[in-house]
Amino acid sequence: YTLSLHDALPICGVCDLATLFTRWIIPRWLERLNQIMKVMVTGSNGRIGSTLVRYLRQQGHWVRGFDVRASDSDDPADETLIGSLLDIGLLEKAVQGVDAVVHLAALMTWHPHDNPRLFEANVTGTFQLLQVAKTQQLERFVFASSGEVYPELNPRQLPITEEHPTLPNSPYGMTKFLGEQM
Repeated sequence: YTLSLHDALPICGVCDLATLFTRWIIPRWLERLNQIMKVMVTGSNGRIGSTLVRYLRQQGHWVRGFDVRASDSDDPADETLIGSLLDIGLLEKAVQGVDAVVHLAALMTWHPHDNPRLFEANVTGTFQLLQVAKTQQLERFVFASSGEVYPELNPRQLPITEEHPTLPNSPYGMTKFLGEQM
């Protein structure tokens, strides 16, 4: 099931991405599943990830966080693993026993010298996470892309829908586009 950002905007109005994700996208996704789940959230200590973890817990779901850094505040997840998406052994442990993965983790940078790390984290990391999820026969996987794949600041048409041509104009946008293609 594809959740369209275009469909969400009239409902939430102008809001930040964390609000959109936790008040519209994830609730609609969970509504369709109609069950309490064990959910792994990558990027769980980031702005959107920590908001999502809190929301999922409030709704009664068990949450395993996964991030490259420990939380600066009280960790809202039931369990958190600290590590890299490049560590296959840790990914296998992280995905084991969960019903769904929400993949929010990404390196976001526009410095040319970071391009190899950008590709490694956002493309290789996403690929490895998908491979582990497939190996463990996980059926529910949510990937958070970016408006950078269109690009959102210079669209060819408005509103930007899922039919809008993808024209990433930055290495970051290209890594998110490649993640969408997997």
